[in-house]
Amino acid sequence: RRRCALAHAAGRMLPRLSFGSAPRPADRLTALVRLCVHFLWIAVMGLYWLLSDYGRSILRPLAALALSVGVYRWLYAQAFRPVLLKAMNEGAFSADQMHHYKAAIRSIALGNAVPFVGPLTIDADIKRFLFCALGSAEKLKDCIPTPPPGYQWLVLSQNLVSIALVFFLGLALRNYFKLK
Repeated sequence: RRRCALAHAAGRMLPRLSFGSAPRPADRLTALVRLCVHFLWIAVMGLYWLLSDYGRSILRPLAALALSVGVYRWLYAQAFRPVLLKAMNEGAFSADQMHHYKAAIRSIALGNAVPFVGPLTIDADIKRFLFCALGSAEKLKDCIPTPPPGYQWLVLSQNLVSIALVFFLGLALRNYFKLK
């Protein structure tokens, strides 16, 4: 009776193992998904090691946060480039306004580097100046500030990166002082 139950269980397993037969497309898809998830996990753990040394380094997240401000400053400048070129072609942008433009880009990159509260610190007039970039005060009052394409994605990605790096910094401080 026991041998019969074992043979019956083995008989049910054989079709799943499919010895010698070609794998089904569903099996291939499952194996491919599992492989992609495995490589994604390896990439996530590699980033975790690179950015925080598994929660042991305080300097790595700080350095990455400082580097991210510079990278996002450049990305914001690239996003606003068409608006700036349009204003320069219309002759509505002076050298003094170029200085203000660079300062506004810097303030947006620094403000968005602070998770949750940073975007609230950016003044509406700075956004109007960047989004409109028309030059004269009369034109700026009439302008409806619409961000360039990709601006919201940049802000979202910078906030996510900043949140992760501040979390890694807090984790390193917790581990350093052995808090529970």
